[in-house]
Amino acid sequence: IPQGYKARLLGLLALGGLQGLFGWLMVQSGLVGDMTDVSHFRLSLHLLTALALLAGLVWTARDMRRLARVPDARAAPLTRASALVAGVLFIQLLLGAWVAGLNAGHAAYDWPLMNGRLVPDVDWSRGIVWTITHDPFLLQFLHRWWAWIAVAALVWLARRVRKTDRFASIAVHSAFGTMVLLGIATVMSEVSLWIAAAHQLVGALTVAATVWAMHSDGVARQNKGGGV
Repeated sequence: IPQGYKARLLGLLALGGLQGLFGWLMVQSGLVGDMTDVSHFRLSLHLLTALALLAGLVWTARDMRRLARVPDARAAPLTRASALVAGVLFIQLLLGAWVAGLNAGHAAYDWPLMNGRLVPDVDWSRGIVWTITHDPFLLQFLHRWWAWIAVAALVWLARRVRKTDRFASIAVHSAFGTMVLLGIATVMSEVSLWIAAAHQLVGALTVAATVWAMHSDGVARQNKGGGV
């Protein structure tokens, strides 16, 4: 184990254990009474922990690959720009997990409208917090349109690293482009299992590609001796 990596690798191991625990808690939530669906909150916790583990593994692999080439290389820092992109993507992934957990993909099967309307008819009678976290129409709406904010953020990141790591830029563009198309296809296919599964798989690949680009952005900052 390279010097300075022991704590990080132990942290990733612990994160893997947590991901398994959250998976058990998720399944347990679907074994109460006549329930056939798991809690969408626990599902999102399980999924996002898995994606965080994936992100950590990709970042560490990039660091160690660089260390093998440059023995005195330091770990790449997370730039402010990359942290912003990560935050935007996190929200989109969280919304996607809630849409999946609540079967909210079945709320509307047309695109770009929802049941013939640009903005769906949402029942706010239970309060803002409950509606934002439980209403299938609103969650599908938010997942659809926050996606374009995520796309803009990913394009920005990909352009930042295009000169220093062209392949990372291509990977980000390819991943999120495919993910968006599969998301639209999932809706219009009335949530075909295979298309929905492919959408989620490419979502994970988008995370991996984004982390690759974020790492390259950090390396570029190191090489310049500063910046954001």
